[in-house]
Amino acid sequence: RDWGVPESAMFGTVDLFEEKDLGAVVNCIFTFGGAVQVQCQDFDGPKLGVPLNVTAKTARRVKTQASQFGGYSSSIEGTGATKVIPLGMKEGTLNDDCVYGMDKDLKEKLEAKYDRQLEQQVTEWIEIVSGEKKGDRGVEEWLKDGRVLCALANAIRPGVIKKVHTSSLAFKQMENITFFTDVAREAGVPESAMFGTADLFEAKNLGSVINCIFTFGGAVQVRWPDFKGPMLGVPLNVESKSKRREVGRATDMSSGFHTALEVERPRDAKGPTAYHKR
Repeated sequence: RDWGVPESAMFGTVDLFEEKDLGAVVNCIFTFGGAVQVQCQDFDGPKLGVPLNVTAKTARRVKTQASQFGGYSSSIEGTGATKVIPLGMKEGTLNDDCVYGMDKDLKEKLEAKYDRQLEQQVTEWIEIVSGEKKGDRGVEEWLKDGRVLCALANAIRPGVIKKVHTSSLAFKQMENITFFTDVAREAGVPESAMFGTADLFEAKNLGSVINCIFTFGGAVQVRWPDFKGPMLGVPLNVESKSKRREVGRATDMSSGFHTALEVERPRDAKGPTAYHKR
């Protein structure tokens, strides 16, 4: 606090000692690294973050007697923080995504694993099948409202999505995305290959979106073989619906687990399990 870390970036003792919010701890240390560069310019060690210039102590408000008309303006307004940037040093700015700490590390790891060649392959397939052109837009902007994905599904299986929303409202666009993911599940794409609505709409994990569409291309070849359009990926044969377990009715407390939950009893029962033989 003395060196300029604002209260909004501080963490509580329990956040660290009881591990309640380690993200707040890491973000505070990151902010502290920026404040050190301004408050301790004689420190020649390695730097962390960007220079942070914040008034360490909030100036006490100068209050006057409140009146009916000027009470709020005269007693509530406080003094603004002065901004003094040392010579030869630029003021730090937020990054484009406003992501720091562990979230920033996670984002960088996802971007490092992102397959640009797979994106190009999937994009070309969508353009040919759906007839929708990407143009100069990024893949997240192109697919964000879900209409292109719905057009893709309807091109493969005409009428599978009855109504595609054209509204600019966020919840309508997210519903379009849900329509496509429902079709993908019906085609046989396993849950492990699916993506969440936020992964596309908020661009949280575009890699999972591209991988899901690639898997969808393989599932289509098996689920709907009457589709004669261009193929993507390799045929994928996955059961889209899990089969319900066939369980027997428990007859007593001692045999309930054996008859309802056990799939197959070892054929060579020895040792402690031998007493189950009759």
